[in-house]
Amino acid sequence: MTGPPVMPARRLYQRSGPLHHEVLSRQFFAAGYRTVQTDSVTWRRQPLVLDHIFYSRHLRPVRHAVKPTPASDHHTVVDEFEFVDR
Repeated sequence: MTGPPVMPARRLYQRSGPLHHEVLSRQFFAAGYRTVQTDSVTWRRQPLVLDHIFYSRHLRPVRHAVKPTPASDHHTVVDEFEFVDR
């Protein structure tokens, strides 16, 4: 295995719009990582998907959820994985 099997990531944002939105995703995808969800809003301030948990080919997603929390302006992203048999 090269690299970590799971990498949490928050996309940077500025007033003009998502910063490096596509670049970050392309870099992770090019390195072999995928994200479980791309549709659920994870930021309270605007309807954007900013938070992800990227995973490698060594894992298979079982379930995921985006859970609002009063502790942050970002919602909690929870993913459950199982190991892929090789």
